[in-house]
Amino acid sequence: MPSASNIQPAGEHIALADARRKFHRVLATWAIDLFELRARGLDRPSARRGRQDKAIAPSLQDWAARKAA
Repeated sequence: MPSASNIQPAGEHIALADARRKFHRVLATWAIDLFELRARGLDRPSARRGRQDKAIAPSLQDWAARKAA
């Protein structure tokens, strides 16, 4: 007897059922990644330092000085 997760609703195309299964599998891993990013405080856009501790964007003072020049 097939498992309950493999049973298709009446009239659902095989390709649609396959796409739905793949979507739910990806969604679960995406959600885990999002929770990990939230726990680290990295779920919002912000200026961050790179691996070598170099600024990836100019500081606000440098940016203001360049704009004024």
